[in-house]
Amino acid sequence: MKWHSARCLARLGLALAALTFAGAALAEGAECIDPAEPGLAFKTLRYEEEFCVREPTDADPWWFHLKNMPVGSARVSVGGEARVRFEQTNPVRAGLRGGVDDSYTTFRGLAHVDARFGDNWRLFAQIGYWDSDGRKGGPAPTDVDHGDLQQGFLEWRGDHGTFARVGRQEAQYGNARLISLRQSPNIRQTFDGFRAGIPVAGGTLEALYLRPIAIDPEGWNNHRNDDELVAGLYYTRKRPDDGLGFDAYALRFEREQQRYQNGMGEERRSVLGGRLFGTIDRVTLTSELILQGGHTGSQSVRAWSLQNDVSWQAADDSSWSLGLKANAASGDSDANDGKLETFQPMYGAVPYLMQSSLIAMANLGNLQPYVEWKPTPTMTLTAELQANWRLETQDGFYQPPLVVQPLDRQGHFLGSQAGLSMRWAARKDMLIETWVSRLFTAGPLERANGQDTTFLAVQTTLSF
Repeated sequence: MKWHSARCLARLGLALAALTFAGAALAEGAECIDPAEPGLAFKTLRYEEEFCVREPTDADPWWFHLKNMPVGSARVSVGGEARVRFEQTNPVRAGLRGGVDDSYTTFRGLAHVDARFGDNWRLFAQIGYWDSDGRKGGPAPTDVDHGDLQQGFLEWRGDHGTFARVGRQEAQYGNARLISLRQSPNIRQTFDGFRAGIPVAGGTLEALYLRPIAIDPEGWNNHRNDDELVAGLYYTRKRPDDGLGFDAYALRFEREQQRYQNGMGEERRSVLGGRLFGTIDRVTLTSELILQGGHTGSQSVRAWSLQNDVSWQAADDSSWSLGLKANAASGDSDANDGKLETFQPMYGAVPYLMQSSLIAMANLGNLQPYVEWKPTPTMTLTAELQANWRLETQDGFYQPPLVVQPLDRQGHFLGSQAGLSMRWAARKDMLIETWVSRLFTAGPLERANGQDTTFLAVQTTLSF
């Protein structure tokens, strides 16, 4: 990181610390996972799993015998995952940039070892193999890797939640709007770097310095991408009871080359943000404001995003809930004013708005009402309707991973999208998910030869 970037990050960090530091507080101990309890037994971030230390019984699943095995002075847990995902998109990228009708299947297998040495030290290692079949034009960059280290880090944990972790690791913060796992693509996002956290004011203040991993489809040669960086401070405080928690963060994002409709070049952004989240009575909400400054090429950056998700449960014991997502991310209003106002979602969740991943969160306004129904404790059905606008007619339409499609300067409305999905924990170690959606293009997106698009995906994940 250049010195001026470090200085800027330090100033942002001091501002954040002034807002959040009010004294240390004890962190809540994590509850252990017992396969005798209902629900899925595994977490999305596998290194967050804490299995109960007890003797397995005949009623326990076979994989519980692989948890907390005594090996010398260490406790060792072995786990893994196998996932198969089928996708059909007609046409890919809504017909933009040569997208055609396509269907394909991706496969991934992961295995990990989690070794605990005493109360303080831990070594976590995860390897994987990823493949695909049937995609027209060959595999996507996140489809295939014939064997590599997905995660490998050394961690020290002190009292009350203090920790330091160095090495290759997956990371997800808050509502995954800036740093996430890239869950739907076959190969998840991972980073090389350092993270450390301390308890502060009833929450956790974490420092991070991470560089993403560049994927090579040949085996055992993925490497750190030194052209990109995310670093900074992230504070989170969760409310243990009915009420709201909050996040606050100051980050630095760097990328050697980024292209927008109205600018391109070396990108150096400072990011300030905050999020409220939690449940009050039967209302669950998350609301996040993100501000970005810095520069891209020769232009200064002034960008923002406001993202909201509010849902209401009909009664305390009701299986139905209604929700509304209302999101906006700034676009550039003038190509000639020396300022770039297009929001940069960094390593935000893919998918961001709907599983089809046809739209990126840049120069976009979005309203998305939805209905959720839980016919059983292990199944969730969701129906959602999405309407999308570009905020600025001087800017283009963006698709993951922030690829711009230039549009004409007439009109804001881009179209709508309707979707249905199912998430079913068929067993404690098996998750089945399906999604189907239809995008209807309109206005400038339709005039740019964007096409109505049907998307279907079916995914089965087995974990142990």
